[in-house]
Amino acid sequence: MLAAGYIPKLLYKFGGTYKNDCDVSIDRHMSACDYTRQKEAYLRHMVKIAPTQQVLNHDPLVRDHLNTYRDTHPLPPILAGKWAIVRIR
Repeated sequence: MLAAGYIPKLLYKFGGTYKNDCDVSIDRHMSACDYTRQKEAYLRHMVKIAPTQQVLNHDPLVRDHLNTYRDTHPLPPILAGKWAIVRIR
């Protein structure tokens, strides 16, 4: 669990006993860990139930649109060279 002598996020508190301050600090730390685990589990669940995206790289309509876009929007002159014409075959 926790290493002996380690007090997570024990701020400089005055007026309480060491045991009480340690208990409060450890309780806050464990609550933060539990909250983080619950949030991570919720996010994993939401990602798992989301539908996967369909692959469009073999669709001729998409391929032709991308090629037309590149033909009408050439690369800037700085990158012109062997990368000047990029076509999807």
